[in-house]
Amino acid sequence: MDRILRIYSKSDHLFAEFIISYDQRRQTYVNYTGYRQLYSDDEPESEGKSVYPLDYMDYNMPYQDFRSIEEIKAADLRMVKDRIREDLSTHKFIYEPNEVLYRYILTTHRDFPGIVNIRANFPENKKELEFISGINERFDEKIESNSLEGNFSLIERIYDEHVRYSDIKRIAPEGPRR
Repeated sequence: MDRILRIYSKSDHLFAEFIISYDQRRQTYVNYTGYRQLYSDDEPESEGKSVYPLDYMDYNMPYQDFRSIEEIKAADLRMVKDRIREDLSTHKFIYEPNEVLYRYILTTHRDFPGIVNIRANFPENKKELEFISGINERFDEKIESNSLEGNFSLIERIYDEHVRYSDIKRIAPEGPRR
């Protein structure tokens, strides 16, 4: 369910970005950035599509289980309308089309169980977890899933006593892989 939603104005300037993540059990975290274009649409310099960040906000949303990508998109549209409160009928809503790498470090007070890499592509409904054990390579694991499963619940599917009691810390996403 983790995803990046970008909204573009009718002139193709980046208008807003929502990074929605599920890094803890049954919690939804949203990072919102609003943008303003550097030049108005009337000026000739506007061809560069330059924008600057205008507004930042981090907040939690009520957790929901979804049965389809369409349900997620409908919920995202409601969230955007509640947050932005502008007419967005001429704007384009685009989910990050490229693969995004999410990386997590698993630690305990005594050892380092490993690293989790999750490669996700929300529009293609693909998600792949790769666990690299810090204890022994025989504990390495790969799991495939879809975009309906949050990253945290995917990590919980790794059954290992070393992983089960670990602290999970996310390293900022690398961003789209181009």
